[in-house]
Amino acid sequence: MQFYKNSVNSILENRKLAVNKLKNKRLTYRSLFLINTCLKYISDYNEEALNHKTIVTT
Repeated sequence: MQFYKNSVNSILENRKLAVNKLKNKRLTYRSLFLINTCLKYISDYNEEALNHKTIVTT
């Protein structure tokens, strides 16, 4: 579960950095789209796990 939390935090941090870079015009919209796609995948996976009661909570 800790690994999962770290992964989500890492992706959220990467998205934050990507948004900042986008504001600086150094990042393409494609990169931001890919980061958001990763977040959606994790969200969908987590929802699926909750539906099957397999997620571990601490």
